[in-house]
Amino acid sequence: MSENTAVKPNGKILFGVDYFHFMRNMEIPDNETKSDIKGDIVDAVIKLFLLQWGFSVEEIDYSNKLFWEKLNNNTLDDSLEPVLDRILSFIKDDREKQEKLLIEITCVGLMDNEVSDRERYFANYFQEKFDLKPSEYSALCTKGGDWHLAFEYLGEEYIEFNKKN
Repeated sequence: MSENTAVKPNGKILFGVDYFHFMRNMEIPDNETKSDIKGDIVDAVIKLFLLQWGFSVEEIDYSNKLFWEKLNNNTLDDSLEPVLDRILSFIKDDREKQEKLLIEITCVGLMDNEVSDRERYFANYFQEKFDLKPSEYSALCTKGGDWHLAFEYLGEEYIEFNKKN
């Protein structure tokens, strides 16, 4: 995205690191042999979603850089439990952010055109933590599915446009 990383780590940046950690975990299919992983595309979607969280391009880049530094230095959390706890803490009192997160989880989970047991577990986990009624949860999952379809459509149109030019 941007080459300028004049951003200092703060709570927002650390949320971005956790967001990358969790969402990148969501993009990995349970079936390791599945060959159509769309990792680069999903990564772009994750970065677009962070824009909706109020991140600047520089903050996204810095969060991404810190994520990779932690991964490469083996300082990333070994399990997602503390990551989920920090994400929940960040959005605990904000229903709009909770709903946004569930929509984004659903969208990213659908990017490989398969909903795994692990992805379903995380969505159900957040439904319970956010105390959502089944109808509310279903509506948010539908919106996540709509985002997924919109990204698929955008990607297809972009490819067709580039073939013509």
